[in-house]
Amino acid sequence: MFKKSKTLIIVALAVLVSLVALKIYKSSDGSIKNISIMPDSASIKFYKKGCNLGDKFACNKLGNLVYKKGHYSDAIEYYTQACQLENGSGCNNLGYMLEKAEGIDQDMNNALRLYKKACKYEDMEGCHNAGSIYYRAKNYYKAKQYFKMSCGESKKHKRLGASCNDLGYMYAHGIYVSYSPRRAAKYYRDACDNLGEASSCNNLAYMYENGKGFNKSALQADMFYMKACELGDSSSCSKTHYHGGKVKKQDSEDYRYAERLCSSGRGTGCYQLALYFDTILQEEDPAIEYYTKACDRGYSPSCRYLGDLMDLKGE
Repeated sequence: MFKKSKTLIIVALAVLVSLVALKIYKSSDGSIKNISIMPDSASIKFYKKGCNLGDKFACNKLGNLVYKKGHYSDAIEYYTQACQLENGSGCNNLGYMLEKAEGIDQDMNNALRLYKKACKYEDMEGCHNAGSIYYRAKNYYKAKQYFKMSCGESKKHKRLGASCNDLGYMYAHGIYVSYSPRRAAKYYRDACDNLGEASSCNNLAYMYENGKGFNKSALQADMFYMKACELGDSSSCSKTHYHGGKVKKQDSEDYRYAERLCSSGRGTGCYQLALYFDTILQEEDPAIEYYTKACDRGYSPSCRYLGDLMDLKGE
């Protein structure tokens, strides 16, 4: 009896130690809120050491790691250290937490101050976020200033498509600046073609669809709606068949443009070539080849079409 009781006590102690080591917290509904904290990973150990030695990048990376785990108070601490060490990304991340009230009370004034500080330290996301706050406050002069900083040409810093898109929107609607569809289209095209900004591809497609700034072009509208769809703008995906824009002739500029897109790995171009062979020339084999290429290059409507085709054939 004594031996059995001793065994039970040992097991109970082991369970208790395990719970303490795991540091299990339960929320009011009884669910586990946080299972932590096992010994630091090697990366965290080195980042902590680097941060303690005054490495601003290590502090910011440490903040990113704990932020992803939902440890917001720790993230605030490390982002604060990074920002104090003049790391622009750390200032921007801290500003974002203040703006979104993550682990701290919302404070838009201090969020803006931190975004501007991040911009000063050459973090382009900070510039864009500062511009966004000014835009929502209808201070369009300041908004334009900061959007231009993060959209402008720079060999040293990453340009942001979102800022170019916002500048395009201001010109497209005459907000603070003179109404200029052509300047809007220039910003949209830059953001779409060079920076992969889906919303700019969508906006450019709308301009081609409605002839804003240049002649209407159903084909160009389709092309840019498809590109926006490829880049993740789901609202554009349903618009790609609406216009019926298709390559009409093999020796046309439209055909050559679609061919260049397809050759460079863009599914939209392959899909347009597939439509050309399928609906214009009624040639199934090359059409299937291009539908397959478009699908392989990530254009989902082409995959869906091939699935429907195989289903009809009973394959």
